[in-house]
Amino acid sequence: MSFDKAVAEVSVKAADYLEAGTPLVWVVDPHSRQVMVYQPGQAVTTLSAADTLDGADVLPGFTLPLSRLFAELD
Repeated sequence: MSFDKAVAEVSVKAADYLEAGTPLVWVVDPHSRQVMVYQPGQAVTTLSAADTLDGADVLPGFTLPLSRLFAELD
């Protein structure tokens, strides 16, 4: 399976989770060093290593600088 196909399948799965009532889905793509943030009724947000991930209303107060997360890959 190609990497792009795997990412597409995970994106479909994220949509399934939202339809089932999950309020927030993060899809981490270590290859591109991006995180896609899915929330019901909103466009997908793509974050890069320069951004900070937050927990929105689901995990109030949670933040993670993605540079820190992706530094673990080096």
